[in-house]
Amino acid sequence: MDPDQPRQVGISFKTRFRHYLNLGRMEKRLDALIRHFDWGRMDQIFLRQSV
Repeated sequence: MDPDQPRQVGISFKTRFRHYLNLGRMEKRLDALIRHFDWGRMDQIFLRQSV
């Protein structure tokens, strides 16, 4: 999640793509998920929705 993390040498293009694409956007995306959704234990979340 750190966009400034050291890059690994000698890895394939596919691996570089999966690990480093959009790292700069990750913090903003995680922040949006945390703010826009209820978080808690699964049993509490599902029981609250079924009542």
